[in-house]
Amino acid sequence: MGVEKKPHKSGKWKDALLRTSLPLEYLVAEKLCELGFFISGEYAYIRPTDKSPNAEFSVDIHSFKLFPSEEDVWANVHLLVECKYSYPGIKWLFSPQPSESLVIIGFIHVAQELCTRRIEKDIFYEFERDLPFCFKGVEIHNGDANSVSIDHGLFQLRYAIPGLAAGIRLAQLREWNDEDLHIGMICPILVTTADLYVIKEGVSLDDFQKADKIEGIARAVDSLMVYKEAGPSLSKYIEETSQSLLSRKDFCDRLSDFAPILKALGTEDYLIDKKTNFADSFEMVSDRILIVNYNALTTTLGSILNAIATQSPKVKQIAKLKKDMKKRRARIEACVSKIGT
Repeated sequence: MGVEKKPHKSGKWKDALLRTSLPLEYLVAEKLCELGFFISGEYAYIRPTDKSPNAEFSVDIHSFKLFPSEEDVWANVHLLVECKYSYPGIKWLFSPQPSESLVIIGFIHVAQELCTRRIEKDIFYEFERDLPFCFKGVEIHNGDANSVSIDHGLFQLRYAIPGLAAGIRLAQLREWNDEDLHIGMICPILVTTADLYVIKEGVSLDDFQKADKIEGIARAVDSLMVYKEAGPSLSKYIEETSQSLLSRKDFCDRLSDFAPILKALGTEDYLIDKKTNFADSFEMVSDRILIVNYNALTTTLGSILNAIATQSPKVKQIAKLKKDMKKRRARIEACVSKIGT
């Protein structure tokens, strides 16, 4: 005797599918393609865990876009995008940095230490100054509030960035001519369908207790930046990634070649050891993540791309690559251009 199968409730399969974020990932990839990005698919990376020294994880989307100048390509911009679908009505509420606190902006990581061309790293500051700068968020739905979904998305991005940042520099080391030696940039983004809110300045605990709606204590935003220093596990992972670069002779040789040029130009402080300078900078590679509501993704990315595009005529050539076939390395020769002039 056969077992009678009960029909599935209408719409259940759609809820299950949407929860996977697969439809959202597809739609985000479509928007990136419309903006001229090449989609590489998921970005897989390996990091140690309690259960395995080589556990594999991934970020939903890795994409990149080349930026041309009048002569050639000068930059390769990478997006790491993690997608989080939320049902209609779900809200993400964030706590902003206190107005008097020191704010360190710069969510786009610029990898140009090995490049013969340079840009000023503050090109995104005007865009970032308009963003709310937050340090913690919770998801609010059905009388419950927790940070699990937000923390997981940020976690995936924070651990993916160091490997991509190291990979960009290794690719730069392999180049033997200036035309293919591109400045690398990494923009980590957490995209959500949840409505984004930031707590208003000056609210009291009494205001929270009396509020009937979230709008009474928070303001709606399209995007925001989350800042969080790396914890012990992530710090160790970042340090190991940094040291893997600094252990390479070709990497240190390239830094050494640039040191006297940069010192003569007065563009960077080389009173401290060049290796320490790089390690200290790399230590903050995962501190800042951009969170964007899906409906504002195209506009937000458009502002970022415009900020990058305006730098094309301002890129400065400070050196030239010279092939040294005997030593099988590309040496650096000084150039006359100065950054900021």
